[in-house]
Amino acid sequence: MLFLYNIGIRLYGAVVLLASLSNKKAKLFSEGRKNWKLKLTDQLKNVPETNRIWFHCASLGEFEQARPLIEKITEKHEKHPIIVSFFSPSGYEIRKNYSLATVCYLPLDTKKNAEDFIDIVKPSKVFFVKYEFWYHYILTLSKRNIPVYLVSAVFRPNQVFFKWYGKMFYGLLEKFRMIFVQNEASEILLKEQGVDNVMLSGDTRYDRVLQTAEASEKNYLIERFTNSEKTLILGSSWPEEEDILIEFLKQNIHPLKVIIAPHDISENHINNLLKKLDLKKPVLYSKSSFISDSDILILDTIGHLASAYRYADIALIGGGFGRGLHNILEPAVFGMPVLFGNDTAKYPEATLSVKAGFGHRLNNAEDLIILMKKFQEDDAFLVLNKHAAITFVKENSGATDLVIRNCF
Repeated sequence: MLFLYNIGIRLYGAVVLLASLSNKKAKLFSEGRKNWKLKLTDQLKNVPETNRIWFHCASLGEFEQARPLIEKITEKHEKHPIIVSFFSPSGYEIRKNYSLATVCYLPLDTKKNAEDFIDIVKPSKVFFVKYEFWYHYILTLSKRNIPVYLVSAVFRPNQVFFKWYGKMFYGLLEKFRMIFVQNEASEILLKEQGVDNVMLSGDTRYDRVLQTAEASEKNYLIERFTNSEKTLILGSSWPEEEDILIEFLKQNIHPLKVIIAPHDISENHINNLLKKLDLKKPVLYSKSSFISDSDILILDTIGHLASAYRYADIALIGGGFGRGLHNILEPAVFGMPVLFGNDTAKYPEATLSVKAGFGHRLNNAEDLIILMKKFQEDDAFLVLNKHAAITFVKENSGATDLVIRNCF
């Protein structure tokens, strides 16, 4: 199995290198790892070698889970330099200038790369976030007796660890000093499989969204657009969510403002969206002259979604129809019901939100039409959803402090 794993890693690197000739993301992936030893050594030359803490995140979403921990460590342990590595360019490119850490790419998981990377970084503690299980890195850290923790993890019975062919990966679980899991189902599953180094902590994202909400600044353009009217926001929407929105708008008879923050803000996609919504006369955020009597605002920019949530009443979150569900906690913290597609088995917070009474799964446009009608005509129902959302986020916060207490 290890032989196949090593071959797979090298093949992946070769395929990405080939793809980099025509694919921007693949090019960033490959270019970012060129001469990584020299670049990383130079980045760390003025960083004290003692008490270094290394966080590894696959991409931006995992970084947001690590961020409350990083900020708490920086606050309480000033002499603990932070190093953050990313696997994906989408995380690295956005956070490469993060002020609280030295940020780099994680080299591909070969034995030599793992040994060299750890030699250069010299971590005293390591935190992997959620789904990161790189064999050679974890094994090398274990052999050197460097504490490695897994945080905000989620486990399911169908994962490779619990298959007959997954013994190599199952063996990695015992290498973690502690595995902090998001939910009770993960804790029970691991213990049933003989993994005892597990602790139920919850998800650090709850702490993060509370921080974000508290620090959220007013956006006067969006405030002027919504004008205190009932507002539906699409957060990181894909065509699936945008299409059912359009079907809903054809039948909607109630006053409603709509904010659309597409996942894809390329010129081509924005133009297609404008054409589909042409009869509704949508306006673009980048055209700052938009006026408040427009009913549809498209956020064709990066970085405004989080502040836009505070002006909405209902959120339709993108990715729930198979693309990968976007963060539903970001709108929930502002006290609003969250709607999403029905393909969310990998996202425990989606199931929990439904049980809590403010999460709603959609199968099609008809479901959206029925649900929106209820939100628009029954204010008491909307208020109950809002209260449930805020209560849910607050009751599930605290993972950051628990992890810190058990690791320092």
